Amino acid sequence: MLQLFRNAGRNWFGKALTTVLFGLLILSFAIWGVADWVTNPGGNTVATVGARTISTEQMREAYLNQLQALQRQLRTPVTPEQARALGLDRQVLGQLVGQAVLDSEADAFRLAVPDATIVDIVTREPQFRDSAGNFNRAAFDAALRNAGISEQTFVDEQRAVLPRRQFAESVAGDVAAIRPMQEAFHRFAAERRAARYATLTAQAAGPIADPDDATLESWFNERKSVFRLPEFRALSVLSIEPETLAKPENVSREAALARYEADKESRYGTPETRHLQQIVFKDAGEAAAAHERLNAGETFEAVAAGRGVAEADYDLGLVTREEVFDPAVAQAAFALDAPGVTAPVQGRFGSVIARVVSITPPSVQSFGEVEQSVRLAIAIEEARAAVNALHDAIEDARASARPLAEIAKENGLPLQTIPAVDGSGRDAAGNPVPDLATGADLLGAAFASDIGADNAPLRRQTSTGAGYVWFDVTEVTPARDRTFAEAREDAVKRWRTEAVADRLATVAGDIVARLDKGEAFEDIVATLPEGALAAPIAAVADIARNSQTGGLPPAAVQQIFATHKGKAGSAALPGGRIVFLVTEAATLPFAADAPQAAALARQLGTALADDLLAEYVAWRQAELKPTFNEQALRAATGAGAAGL
Repeated sequence: MLQLFRNAGRNWFGKALTTVLFGLLILSFAIWGVADWVTNPGGNTVATVGARTISTEQMREAYLNQLQALQRQLRTPVTPEQARALGLDRQVLGQLVGQAVLDSEADAFRLAVPDATIVDIVTREPQFRDSAGNFNRAAFDAALRNAGISEQTFVDEQRAVLPRRQFAESVAGDVAAIRPMQEAFHRFAAERRAARYATLTAQAAGPIADPDDATLESWFNERKSVFRLPEFRALSVLSIEPETLAKPENVSREAALARYEADKESRYGTPETRHLQQIVFKDAGEAAAAHERLNAGETFEAVAAGRGVAEADYDLGLVTREEVFDPAVAQAAFALDAPGVTAPVQGRFGSVIARVVSITPPSVQSFGEVEQSVRLAIAIEEARAAVNALHDAIEDARASARPLAEIAKENGLPLQTIPAVDGSGRDAAGNPVPDLATGADLLGAAFASDIGADNAPLRRQTSTGAGYVWFDVTEVTPARDRTFAEAREDAVKRWRTEAVADRLATVAGDIVARLDKGEAFEDIVATLPEGALAAPIAAVADIARNSQTGGLPPAAVQQIFATHKGKAGSAALPGGRIVFLVTEAATLPFAADAPQAAALARQLGTALADDLLAEYVAWRQAELKPTFNEQALRAATGAGAAGL
């Protein structure tokens, strides 16, 4: 973590690394929970940490960045409801508070970063240097484009990250792991084992008769809580959002055509792109001399090679005018009527000669191709206004204590009736309730409400705009213990599962005892009933901790490492049990001069520094007593009125 902080001060994209850093900080200790913070209602400040504040906009930007990162990681869309169920909003708030704690410490020590330091960091960054070791402005611009940030944003981020890094270094810098610690971790991580094993199936337990009712009922009474029914609630749910209110069929062709004409370039067109290359020179004289050589017939590639600039450093690829970071270069390159070379241009980091390799002209989709999407876009815009008007009308009706069913019928809206749902979103049969609007938010609000309560609407943020969800609790069925008669079928299934597991444990225990006495594995399993083994006895070598070598499940690997060489053991599996004999256990000697040892020392030093920094930040956070504004937090993350 501290190493990430060090890198953040040197790396061009300190923001990303700092985000990772504080994600690790949250995982390092549990004190980040905001439940113990002092609530400070009102205003547009999400949290206050000492003299530092976290604005709604800061929280919104950080939250959206993390939400997008989560979606990329999962490779699937994540709704705001799902993100809140995962606690993403609280994690992001914890990250920002952690940053604010270190910012407060840096402020106390009057740490600041001059512009010259930031320039030095950028120009010394290896990935921004060409093959000749010179600063490559094109690579820097491309990195900013890929990161989606401006140069000013980058500078501001570095100005914030570097003081944090400096203070973190003073707290936890140069922490080293002592030799005995390194040796202990080496023994744990480097140990390898070999084993022979067999997997017992349920048939190895032999025949198990169903219990009589008296036995089963007695067993059931000892485990009544396992079969307890949760509380169920019946709900009426009314939701409105732009997608459901939009009526594209009501949009006239004339209106759609007018919108198309107004938006066709920006929305339905593809802008002109050009394949650009550029060489940056230290001064105008060098650029002018190079331009003369180009006019005399020397190739662009030869000029670049003469300056020691590799193709990857001067080729910008296909770009639009807006994607060219330097406005002067963009103006010159896109002013050419055909592929060619520009005259020297004074750019931000020196004189530049740009080459247009190819030109791809702009294109626009025809109205016929996009008519339906244009109609839908207009309808959704109109529906957004309708959502707000309908929201007010429904709220007025609710103020008159009218039921949702009556309001829905009057406005021609569908009403979702849910006969029974528990706190996890399942119906009385145990199946997920489909189309549950706002998901966890609705369930949380519904189970915090009661029959006849005046419930505030939940705000629902979708890709096309905000919507609202109203609900009424129409019935509450309290949680209760099921009777034996009600639960008998489930009780029999669970009893048999436990009985088979117990019998398999006994059979496995007998096999383990015989193996420990020296009997041959093959002779023992030969006495088992037919079908008792899932597969013949297998051997697996080079088993590492926390692995699934040879298909061994984690529970078996854990038991193998808990058993001495030459001894046997077993581990439970779903529907079966594995029996094993440890045949080898070895650890390579610790070599302090080996590259692996050096890597381990660095990892342990980083872990120790992480712990030290995390403890310090937690202590200072407790002293600073952060306050937070729940209302502003909801506004920043798009949460409903019922809270998080």
